[in-house]
Formats: sequence, structure tokens, C-alpha cells
Amino acid sequence: MQDITLNEAQLQVDGWIKSIGVKYFSELTNLGILMEEVGELSRLMVRKYGEQSYKPGEMERRWMMKWLMCSGYLSAWQTKQGLTLRKPCKEILRKRQTATEQDIKTIQNCADTSYIKKSYISHHTLYISHLTSSIHYLCPMISNYFTYNKGKVIQALRYHFISRNEIKIMMVLVNVFAILSAALFYFKKISPFAFLASSLLWFVMMVLFWFLLPNIIYKKAGTFKDRFRVVLADRFFCLENERGSREWEWNQFSTWMESPHFFHLYFNSRSFFIIPKEAFEGDEEHAARRILASHIKK
Repeated sequence: MQDITLNEAQLQVDGWIKSIGVKYFSELTNLGILMEEVGELSRLMVRKYGEQSYKPGEMERRWMMKWLMCSGYLSAWQTKQGLTLRKPCKEILRKRQTATEQDIKTIQNCADTSYIKKSYISHHTLYISHLTSSIHYLCPMISNYFTYNKGKVIQALRYHFISRNEIKIMMVLVNVFAILSAALFYFKKISPFAFLASSLLWFVMMVLFWFLLPNIIYKKAGTFKDRFRVVLADRFFCLENERGSREWEWNQFSTWMESPHFFHLYFNSRSFFIIPKEAFEGDEEHAARRILASHIKK
């Protein structure tokens, strides 16, 4: 069996509950079952490692099954609450890094300790580097659940259109044609009717690309009305909602870009996702940007 990360295991438990278990229990029921399983695991661990012995009929190997059941119910409780191990790990790292920086300042205040400073700083820099990479591997970034705001989506679709080379060329040609028509009309080289026709063409093209196309795409795409969250893992990108989830390897994306409110992930020039930046809290937006930059060329 291939090794999986803790958050991948949490996603598998979530998928099992939604497909086979049908639904999540309430918070109180989940807590009660988890406490019951932890109690049984504690009894078995005391018999295996403590001073008590197994009773007749008890299976010594049942403790591993109980451990897995505790992990499963804990995972279900975390998912029900919208929690992952990522945030606790991140907080532990923050506290450890803060403590390390304070220790370094203390050393720097000591006289004639250049060798100690270099050794100490090097050791803790390496420690933080390993800890950061381990947390990133074990705890993929999971966004908050999000929905799409129509106005912001329309703006993002406009950015999508004007970023495409063929649209850029067309917009330049249309504007050059409008300027040329105005110049010719000013020097009385064309009739007023021809000038009005060219002006009308320019106006129609602007309305088409700035208003009509984004609104048409928004109405046709049912996904903009769903509620999602995304998982940015070391090996894959996952999009999930109440109906299920789907994963893609990072190499399936061709490029990515940013607009004021979204990250755009492209399979090709026509097929893409947009992820609201507000789905990430605080510094998580910068972390998400770094993950995308490290896995997808821009």
C-alpha cells in the first residue's frame, strides 16, 4: 500500500462517510463515540504495555484496530468542524521560530561569541527548514469553504479575456481602427456615416468583451453557484464540494496567473479554475501563492 499523508487520510475518511456512511454524525455523537473508542484503546494499551494482563478471550492485536478507529473518528470530527492538522502545526512552528529568534538575539548580545552564534544559528536554521518542509508534506494547505461573488467573478473573467494574446491583438486592432477613423473624419477624408459606423463597431466590441461574454460564461457555468474548498498538497491539487471531490496532478496545469481577487489555474487557454484569495486566511494567501509558483510555471 502506498504511504499517504495525514490530510490525504482525512480526505479518504471524508469520502467514505459521504459515499458509504451517507452523512456525518452530530458533534456530540462524534465526541461520545471518540471518547468510547479512546477508553477502549487505553484499556488495551494498558494491557499491552502496562502492568495489567489480557483477560481470557481478549485479542492482543485488537489495540491497533482501536487505534485506527480513534484516528478515524478524530478525522471525522475535525472535518465536521472544518479543522485540519495544518493550523495547529503552523502555530507550533510559529512559536518555535519566535523562540529561536529570541534565543539568537540573546546570543548576539553576548560578547565575543561569533563561533557560537554561527553554530547556533546554522543549527536552528536547518531545524526550522526541515520542520517547515515536513509540515508542508504532512499537512497540505486546505482552504476555507468558499462561494463565488458574481461581481468579482465577472471582473476575473475580464482579466482572463484581456490576458489572452488573440484578444489583445483584436483589442489593439479595434482601437487603432477607431483612432484612424476619428483622424480621417477630422481631416474630412471620410463621411460622417462612415465615422459613425466605425464608432458603433468599436462600441459593440467593447460591450461584447467587457460585459456580454463574462456574463454569458457566468450564467452557463453552474460551478460558480456551488460551495467549494481546495487542497494544495505536495503532489496534487484537489477541489471538493458537498457532492464529492476530484484530484489533479500539478503537471496537468499549464500555467497560472493572478487577478485582484482570484488565483487562475489553467489546463489550457480555455479551461481553468479560479480560486478566491479570500478563501485563505492571513498569511495563507502568500503561502498558497508560493505553492502555486513552485508547482506550476507562470
